[in-house]
Amino acid sequence: MKAVLSVDIAKWESNRGYPDIQNLIIISEVFGISLDDLIKYDKKLKNKIILDSASKKWHILIVIYLIAIIIYIGYFHFSHKILMIGFLLATLFMLGFELRIFIKEKIWKNKS
Repeated sequence: MKAVLSVDIAKWESNRGYPDIQNLIIISEVFGISLDDLIKYDKKLKNKIILDSASKKWHILIVIYLIAIIIYIGYFHFSHKILMIGFLLATLFMLGFELRIFIKEKIWKNKS
């Protein structure tokens, strides 16, 4: 974790990237600085945090969309006896990826 933090801080200091909110919280705790003081004067960082929070709302819609595709594939298989295995595998992979992000976020929220 310390290595990730040092990389995030180095990128932030050199204007090559910004830490995510989880790492900002850790940085604020380690250095005894409020999040407000870390974020307040960095306009680009504020915008990144706002965009990150907005993008998380899309994960639920993407999960619902992928489930709808799986239902469609199942319907197509049972009604027309054609199984689109490649499409199904790709959809299941993306659903797993999205669910992993969604579950990881929920676990992190429950820990705090």
